[in-house]
Amino acid sequence: MIDKKRIRNVDAYLLGIKRGDFFYVAKKASDVKSDLLEKLGFGIPLEEGVKLLAKKIGPVSKFNVDGSFERLKHLPKETKTRLAVLKDWHGNYHLVDISYQRYKRRPINAPETELSVFSINDEPFIISELLQHAEENDNYNRHVINLFLEYFGDCEILDEQKNTAFKNIPIRRVNWEILPKGDYPWDRIPFEDFKERGKNKEKLQRYTYDTIVKYKPEDVTIGKGGFRGYIAFHFPQKNIVLLEHFKYGNATYVFNNNNWENISQLTKSQIINAHIEKDRIEHHLGWEDEINKLLK
Repeated sequence: MIDKKRIRNVDAYLLGIKRGDFFYVAKKASDVKSDLLEKLGFGIPLEEGVKLLAKKIGPVSKFNVDGSFERLKHLPKETKTRLAVLKDWHGNYHLVDISYQRYKRRPINAPETELSVFSINDEPFIISELLQHAEENDNYNRHVINLFLEYFGDCEILDEQKNTAFKNIPIRRVNWEILPKGDYPWDRIPFEDFKERGKNKEKLQRYTYDTIVKYKPEDVTIGKGGFRGYIAFHFPQKNIVLLEHFKYGNATYVFNNNNWENISQLTKSQIINAHIEKDRIEHHLGWEDEINKLLK
């Protein structure tokens, strides 16, 4: 049992697992409160074979979902723009582009470690993927252990022999939650993962949302796991799915509707790194015009 907030030396916690051997990081589900499991994205009761990228609740899980970046301070700064809503002296709100300087950034890909539900001797466990105790894997193995510690407070190591209970169990990723059909007014969307503080930011979110939903999407799906914070708007008559994130700094992604079901089974990094989107529309003053051209 590993009972720490975070570990540094992986070897000290893999005693009995020789270099080259395989292992799992695991947590007995019955020792985890159901509200925490639901918060991470699992359904209650737990469904064996479910695999998901759990919600971020701290720095380790945030890196796991979003990745990070390195500021390239040895290079000249770059000029970027962001869309904002400002109030003038008369109390009227206006959309503006704001320019700012920042250091160039080198992205660090998110590990996107997924959690799975499997039974060991009829006892459900939350487990990691199969890991190998090898020097080149030490950083990743440390990350997985620290991820479990952040989520559950403690975890245990299972050797490869426990894998016999896992073979041939189908995996079903649960990345999206489909909302009921119909109109989608602002207050019908569960915005606990979307809303940002500040009146101006909410006005900008409403502007983005209203621009899309006025074209009456046939279906709306809410992201879970690594897609938490995203909403997918389906327009089958246009053969288009718009993937929108309402927090600052995220572009609108456009996909073909006919391969959306396959795309939804991929992780966020797989989608972005494979460049399988049809288009990517950044938020600036011309954003609404580009959305209108797509959906009119």
